[in-house]
Amino acid sequence: MNDSHRRHLFALLVQLEDTVSRITQAGWMGISPSGGGQRLTPLPPSQWRMLQEALERLVDSYHDALNRLVPELTQQHDQPEPIETTYYWLRLLLGNLHDTLLPELDPERFEKRYGNLSEEEREALRRLQRTIERELKHVQDIAQMHFQPKR
Repeated sequence: MNDSHRRHLFALLVQLEDTVSRITQAGWMGISPSGGGQRLTPLPPSQWRMLQEALERLVDSYHDALNRLVPELTQQHDQPEPIETTYYWLRLLLGNLHDTLLPELDPERFEKRYGNLSEEEREALRRLQRTIERELKHVQDIAQMHFQPKR
């Protein structure tokens, strides 16, 4: 197999694993694939186990085939990144949450986009914004505290 073949097989593996993860979120955890809206009703445990087992066989079959075709690809994919990479992504995701969520809770911005609020509603949004900011700061501090950069 040439490099293009290997890259395409790897991209399909990533797509398969991502889709199975989203199926798990929808079917077992009740999280909508749309990323918003109402929660879904999770499947009953017995039905979920049947689906989960079938999904695991699907992923295992793909992994087995890749192990035979391009073993170095699956070995590389299955080898976890160092813990520093996990902390990097956590800090990035938390920073993104901070930068996107907090401004959206600002009462003036909220009113400009969605219409007037009562003073009570404005104050409730301010309190929510402060609470979220404080809690996000705490989570970010934890993620930073446990990260010891290599020197």
